[in-house]
Amino acid sequence: MAERAPARLSSTTIQIVLGSPPNPQNSSASEVYFQCQSKCWIWTSVDGGSTWESVFTGQTNNYVDCSARTGLWGPYTPAVAVGTVITIGATVPNSSGPPTAHPKAVSVRGTITVTS
Repeated sequence: MAERAPARLSSTTIQIVLGSPPNPQNSSASEVYFQCQSKCWIWTSVDGGSTWESVFTGQTNNYVDCSARTGLWGPYTPAVAVGTVITIGATVPNSSGPPTAHPKAVSVRGTITVTS
C-alpha cells in the first residue's frame, strides 16, 4: 500500500515519513520533522553516506534517536550551510539498537537539501 505524501508545514519545513523509501525521498527544507511508524535510528551525513555525522542543531551523535516512541520527531534545524545536501539513512524499523558507528547498510535512504 502506498503511503500518503506528508503535508508541508510551511515553505521551509518538511515532514518526512520513514518508509522504504522515505516520503518524500528527496526534499528541500530549513527545518525537518521525521514521522516514525516504529522505533528507529536515523543516520545523517553530508558526503552521501560515506561518513555519518551530526548535522542538526543539538544532535549529539551521528544519528537521530527515534527509539523512545513512534510518531512525529522534531523539529530539527540543519547546522550546516544552505545548499548542503544531507543524506539520511534509517535502521530497520524496530531494531534492538543503533548499528555500529559507521553502518554499511541502512534500510531507508533519502536526501534533504538545506534551504534558508
